Amino acid sequence: MDRNITLLCLIVGMLCIAGCITGGDEVSVTLDGESSAVLTLSDIKALPAVEGYGGRKNSVGQITLPMHYKGVPVTALYELDHAIAGDSAFRIGATDGYLATFSYNQFVNGMFVVYDEEGNEIPAGELTLILAYEENGKKIPEEYGGPLRLAVIGPEAPITDGHWWIRFVSTFEAVNIEQ
Repeated sequence: MDRNITLLCLIVGMLCIAGCITGGDEVSVTLDGESSAVLTLSDIKALPAVEGYGGRKNSVGQITLPMHYKGVPVTALYELDHAIAGDSAFRIGATDGYLATFSYNQFVNGMFVVYDEEGNEIPAGELTLILAYEENGKKIPEEYGGPLRLAVIGPEAPITDGHWWIRFVSTFEAVNIEQ
């Protein structure tokens, strides 16, 4: 664990030297509940990004059709301090108090229920869970859950359950779940 914290400090230090840390909206990244690092929106944007389409279905069945999202795969955030294993999981917290835990099969294998535009379950394709900072080529405004939100994207523009699309992301906690 000490080697991993040293690596994280080195990465953050390199971002400082490179001028990538310029302030902005902060996201608290809590690692295992033992130590923490604070990454700004600029830090997150400096990490390798992916893009794709995704939509969501809320608890009363209303569908938000797929839009284009850009962000960092949550596996990359997890790997800042932990090796991913079969018992890996993580918790995401939001500034509004919402908290959700994602299993290995969700954040590594993309195992989510997928719906068509009418709300019927369909077979899932290749899915990626990301910490999104852009929606349709623009920053995600606070009134729509920004500046950071979780999104489930894929090449077939999946529609997934809205409770996985966490708005106002503020914390990321890597955890291990006993099997």
